[in-house]
Amino acid sequence: MKKQQGFTLIEIMLALVLGLFIITATLTVYVHTIASSADTIKSARLNHDLGMTMSLMANDIKRAGYWGGAVIVATPNTTANPTSLHNPFTTATSISIGINITANDCILYTYDANSSGALTPTVTTDDIDTNEYFGFRKSNTSSIQIRSTNVPCNDATGAWESITDEAVINITDVQFSFTAMAEQAATTAAPIHPAYPALIGTSRCLNNTTTASPNTNDTIDCTGIVNTPAATVAAPHSCAVNRVVNIRLSGSVVNDADARKSISSTVEIKNNRLFQKTS
Repeated sequence: MKKQQGFTLIEIMLALVLGLFIITATLTVYVHTIASSADTIKSARLNHDLGMTMSLMANDIKRAGYWGGAVIVATPNTTANPTSLHNPFTTATSISIGINITANDCILYTYDANSSGALTPTVTTDDIDTNEYFGFRKSNTSSIQIRSTNVPCNDATGAWESITDEAVINITDVQFSFTAMAEQAATTAAPIHPAYPALIGTSRCLNNTTTASPNTNDTIDCTGIVNTPAATVAAPHSCAVNRVVNIRLSGSVVNDADARKSISSTVEIKNNRLFQKTS
């Protein structure tokens, strides 16, 4: 009878231990690879969502004040011959009409989305439709929301709709300003954001009626410019405002606050506000 041969118990145990080490190392590399891929996907999603949100806000805010009924005529400032001075979408920088920034994290504005102003050029009372009120705000639940009807920034009736997915990213900060914004250091308390660069763009007001100084400044409502020109140039004064909106936006990945990003943009509103200042 032949003698049977095989592995000893010690050899089998050593083989099992070595096998376990190899399997553990392989699983560790696999888990780290999966985690790294997930982080990369989340970071890419954050970059994409913030970029798309900023692009949407910037492109829409540029349209603020557009009026389909704007014309150039020989006799301005009359009902029969309306000009941009009659623009119902820039009559005031108030919550209802024009463009307004509230508490720096909400912006409201209007524009003639369907160009209906061109249909009745001598009547401006019917130009602003109920669905031509627009705006963006940061919600209390860490998203960017948009409005499409005449509601204020603090409205809680559901008229504001989220355009970012709160299940994927947290919007931690949003800032709007008509004037230049200084550098800001990174913060760890609300509102949380990385370091912000300076934004030097600013709105500019010009009194076209006089060259007396100061006839320009950086205010959105022309406060402080010359109100009483020489006697040969009587009030009211024709003023023009070139409006600029600086925007800052920050967000982080849900369940991973370390994956954080900020983006900034300066938007020049294409439709200058033209009005007559009487005081």
